[in-house]
Amino acid sequence: MQGLGLDQERESPVANNALNANLQKVSPVTRLEAYKRISGLNNDGLGRLIGRTGVQASRYCKPADDPGHNRPGYDACQALREVTYGVIHGGNYADDITPVEAASMMAEIARLEAAGASEPSEQQGAAS
Repeated sequence: MQGLGLDQERESPVANNALNANLQKVSPVTRLEAYKRISGLNNDGLGRLIGRTGVQASRYCKPADDPGHNRPGYDACQALREVTYGVIHGGNYADDITPVEAASMMAEIARLEAAGASEPSEQQGAAS
């Protein structure tokens, strides 16, 4: 039995190193860019998730002060909220994020996905 615990401890640093390597790719970037990179998506993949083209998705991922930045429309923002369980939305998608914040953000998305959570506005509406 102890062997199982030791094996898990040995595997953990490898997994942590892989996560750390992915997190190094995200700083400094926007929340949406961090989500895209850590999720292993390219611009086309992100675009498909939110019902837009890859070019549009790449513009949404840029910092708000970048001349190439575009703000997603209502439909794209709604799709983004659905895909990320409300963690990324029209009010924060372009915020700068650190690697630690990116890890926390992805953990929250994974937690909500595992719980089968619905969009926050739907939860609030059901509670009312």
